[in-house]
This record gives sequence, C-alpha cells and structure tokens, in this order.
Amino acid sequence: DLKAEDDLATFHTLIAGADVFIHNVSPRAALKLGIDAPSLVAAHPHLIAAEVSGYGPGGPRTDDKAYDLAIQAEAGVFSVSGTEAEMSKVGFSVADIASGMYALTSILAALVRRERTGEGQLVEAALLPTALMLSNAFLIERELLGVEKPRMANRGTSVAPCDLFAVKDGHVLLQVAGLLVLSALPPGLGIGASIAWVATAQGLCGVAKDLAKTAGKSAVGLSAGGTPGRLMNLDRKSTRLNSSHLGISYAVFC
Repeated sequence: DLKAEDDLATFHTLIAGADVFIHNVSPRAALKLGIDAPSLVAAHPHLIAAEVSGYGPGGPRTDDKAYDLAIQAEAGVFSVSGTEAEMSKVGFSVADIASGMYALTSILAALVRRERTGEGQLVEAALLPTALMLSNAFLIERELLGVEKPRMANRGTSVAPCDLFAVKDGHVLLQVAGLLVLSALPPGLGIGASIAWVATAQGLCGVAKDLAKTAGKSAVGLSAGGTPGRLMNLDRKSTRLNSSHLGISYAVFC
C-alpha cells in the first residue's frame, strides 16, 4: 500500500536496487504517490523509469482511462478497417500490444545509454500516439498525396490482385505485389494470362476470384507457388503447423 508511509519506504528500498521500473498508473495518481517517473529518476539517478498511459503526458486527457478499442476508434483505426458499408476494429488489442513493444524497445535503448553514461532516464509510451504511428501510411498518403482510400475489407490497399480467395478446400490470401510475383503464380490458375495489369484493384480481384474457383486449385497447391497465405484459424493445430520449426508452441495464458 503505497499510501502507507512504511510501505512507501519499502518501495523505495526495492527501487534502489532495481534497473527498471514501469507502471501504468494515471499521471495524477503517480504524482500524488510520489512514484511518477521524473521524481523516481531524481531520487534514483541510475533508474530507467517507464510510464505507459493512454494519451501521453501534458494534454487535456492525460488522466483519462484508456482501453484498446476506444483508442482504435479515436486513432481512426476503425475508419480504415472493414468494408465500405461497415467499419471494423482490428481483431486483436493492437494499441495495447504495440505500446508495450514501443515501451520495451525504448527501455532497452535507455539501458544501453546507461551503460555508456551511468545515467538513468524517463521513458514514456502511450496508446493513442502509438496507434497513430501504426496508421502512418494512411496519414502520409492523405496529407502529402491527397489520397483518401476507402475501406477495402480483405483487399489490398496498394497492390492487386490481393484478396481472400475461395478454393476447393478452403481459402487463401493471394497478394500479388508486382509483375515478378504475378509471374511466379501456378500457371494452372490462369491469372497471368487473364489479367491486365492496368485494371483496377477491384476488377482484378473479381476476375481472380472467378479463376480461383474454376481452376479447382487447393490451398496447399496454391501455397506451393510461394505467394498465397493459407487462411488458418487461431488454434493449436494452425499455430503448430506454421511455427513449430521456430520452436514456438501453442500457449494459453490465464
């Protein structure tokens, strides 16, 4: 209980021997308890003190609670995901996970710096700017090129044909990123001879979907060409099939 004087003293004793301290307490609460990163680094100059928040320090929403889906909505992730008729979230907690990864890489960089200088430092990560950073390709195209891309469901936003295609034993995600990849597709599919590269992305995908159905190819047969991705479920069998060679096993975290 950091509100208790003795427990707070114990906390500082622990911090004195720590390399890194990380918290996601609201900035106001952290400051009130005296565990905000600037105060901790001032008291323990060796310490890497990391704060993870929803909106970052100093703004009008600094102390607001933040949840991944709300951040996805506020960062515009919904606006570029889903179909033209209906927006959608990303299927996993992308802002939460990516913010943790940014915090981790920053902490590692701070540790390397401390090896050289002997000094600790403050590290800050926040969900909203992280989600905006992950959307930077859309932001750059909009601001610099004036391009406003529609929501395209499973179709690619910059290459074609790129979509989820039905085949005789399931689905594959086919992403043809240029003529070189197009030429590498299995010849029995007929896409190379049947699609004009200057056609629109939507037209390409429509033709390719018809060809995939009539060619009677299997997901395994298409994937052997080196370009399609087989559509898998997030389950034990799929995880083992795609990652066992890397030593990654299926795990359930409770």
